[in-house]
Amino acid sequence: AARAEAAKAEAEAARAEAETEMRGAREEEGSSRAQLAAAKAELAGAKAEVAAKQAELFEALGAQSEASSTRDSAEVARGEAQHAALEAEMAAMRAERDRSVSQLEELMGEQKLMLAEASEAARALAESQQRVVQLEAESQQRQHQVEASSVR
Repeated sequence: AARAEAAKAEAEAARAEAETEMRGAREEEGSSRAQLAAAKAELAGAKAEVAAKQAELFEALGAQSEASSTRDSAEVARGEAQHAALEAEMAAMRAERDRSVSQLEELMGEQKLMLAEASEAARALAESQQRVVQLEAESQQRQHQVEASSVR
């Protein structure tokens, strides 16, 4: 029984360690996605700036149709930059959510482990109490036997 309990505890510890590793991997992946989205937003913003500078250059050169087209491209690039910034923000929020979920799962795992330990302690206490009662009964029985033999 003790070996089974030890094996059970060891299996539980291995499972908890595996869960911790998985949470860490999910957190790292979420953080990487957020960083990638932020880099995309930065790139889109740079594209918008380049297009705006090109429009200014075309205007300075007197090429109105190219300037107008480039201004339109700059607006599109600004919109893409805003969209990419929103995606980056959402990715960061998802990463934060994943971290919070991981922390909650870790706390729940710790709580489960503490409950298992408390349950084991309660079981051991009950066994000890039962053994004490058994020993007291045996002691009383022997005392009665001793008293009965001394009366004879």
